[in-house]
Amino acid sequence: MQLELWCTLQETRLHIGTFLAKERTEEIFLELYRAGQCLRIPVRALEDAIAAAKTEVHSESWYDRAGATRDGT
Repeated sequence: MQLELWCTLQETRLHIGTFLAKERTEEIFLELYRAGQCLRIPVRALEDAIAAAKTEVHSESWYDRAGATRDGT
């Protein structure tokens, strides 16, 4: 079984990618296609990146405020 990822952009439905599992190991990947080339990303890598992003990625204004706090101004 596989799971397809779709989105709607300006009333057009677009296929984003497909989640699938390796036959022997059951490791799950996200397959993305761009310009006819396939990119396979392990779901574990996506999960790790999302976990890091939740604590490490901030807006420009967040960094401005954090800098002002550190400087004491």
